[in-house]
Amino acid sequence: MSITGPYPITTSLRVLKELQYIKEQVKGITPDSPVFTAIGVNEFLPITASRIIKYTKLGNVDITKAIPNTMRHDFSMLYSPVSLDALLQSMVNMTGTNNREDSYTFLLSQQHPNDDSTALEEKYQIARGCTIASLTIRASERRLVSIRARWAALSITDWSAEHGLTGSPTFDTLSADSIPWSSIDTGNNPLKFLDLGGPGQEYDIRNIIIVINHNILRRQIFDQDYSVRIDPTIRDITINFDIVYKDNEISETVKTFQQQQLTLQLNRTTAAIIDRIILTFEGVLLHTYEEVVNANERRRIKTVHYTGTANSVSIAMETSGGYVTASLVQKYHMGGKVIETSIQKHYILNTVPALTSIHKYAIRQAAIQTSIHKYNAIGVVTATSTQKYDIQPLGLGNFEDENFESSNFVLD
Repeated sequence: MSITGPYPITTSLRVLKELQYIKEQVKGITPDSPVFTAIGVNEFLPITASRIIKYTKLGNVDITKAIPNTMRHDFSMLYSPVSLDALLQSMVNMTGTNNREDSYTFLLSQQHPNDDSTALEEKYQIARGCTIASLTIRASERRLVSIRARWAALSITDWSAEHGLTGSPTFDTLSADSIPWSSIDTGNNPLKFLDLGGPGQEYDIRNIIIVINHNILRRQIFDQDYSVRIDPTIRDITINFDIVYKDNEISETVKTFQQQQLTLQLNRTTAAIIDRIILTFEGVLLHTYEEVVNANERRRIKTVHYTGTANSVSIAMETSGGYVTASLVQKYHMGGKVIETSIQKHYILNTVPALTSIHKYAIRQAAIQTSIHKYNAIGVVTATSTQKYDIQPLGLGNFEDENFESSNFVLD
């Protein structure tokens, strides 16, 4: 078809249905009546590439023929997450409800010139059987947390006016109230090394880059010019970060090849009940560190750059009724997780890592004691004789002591 006159131009502003996804039950097949979840991407880049076999013969200086062999479909996307959803967990985690073995269908619609190129009409592009190939997580000062992910797909359709989905699909739009994660939301000292003595050493960071490569394997067989299956294999994890100089603890582990456990708090709320998005790295081995002492950097604080690898990484949300960060508690603490080992009076909590140095009461979720002299604050009450109080997990118990005061309980 020849174009005889001006035609309307397609731009990024012409996107009608932003990139959205749904998990597949069968790899490569979109569920019936799918309910999509929007991502809110900054960039979507589909890549379709044909691999060829070059044929040459004696006497010819040029390639005699290029023979198409296989077709590969990939795409990358860049976005700033607003929550810990199934998609992000599937990009990082090895196990759990959402993990890297999951496959997804992605959909996008944009206004394109219609058949006679006189007007724009909505057209769809759908990628099916998508498996995470690699991702890069970046967090730096005064910027949004960004994730660039590359996916491998079994197929990516051409733009079409018909989406071809079965049933009644439900499309989504990211809410205008959704706030992407940024360096402001991480909280103080978001980087923590847990094996540097005590409960862990915390550090201020200027920026961090995490690269997770799943090293996918594409399965192709004779008589097929496309991938029939895509699977992740051995995972490579690299970490680069700059911290504000504090001590020599980390640099010493570089010299001694000491593996560490590392956590990075990507985001948290500021409410009394704190939800924390945590990246946990096991077997972290930092192999390089660099520090610059420059006479021209008069207005920059001293930072140290570290590079390393990790054996594993996972992402999860920690939700608690007050995440305890104080190192000294005078009276009562009701929290979801406590790492301190010195408690002067009473702790009412879910997780206590060590119960050997509590002078009065060991009150925990998995209590098996049958007699508790004063307080029984446990998740599942099995004790038959409790002299005073039975405090349930959500703080629904009765406080009958005349000395009880709400100010004695701290919810951080």
